[in-house]
Amino acid sequence: MARKTDPWIDLALKPAEEFTGDDLAILLSNPWNALAISSVMMERFPQYKALKEKYVNSGSAALSKQERPRN
Repeated sequence: MARKTDPWIDLALKPAEEFTGDDLAILLSNPWNALAISSVMMERFPQYKALKEKYVNSGSAALSKQERPRN
């Protein structure tokens, strides 16, 4: 019998150095993350806004190790 896992827990347990482009897309684009908040809330957190703009404009390859989601 195949076991199902929770993708968020799987990513939380995975070392950031092993994240694939798909992993980053889930973490940065999925509605259940810190960057998927309303534009009103985003304006209150300029660091999140800058990170989201960087990701949207340049993709995950542009993110430094510190900017990538940590587990």
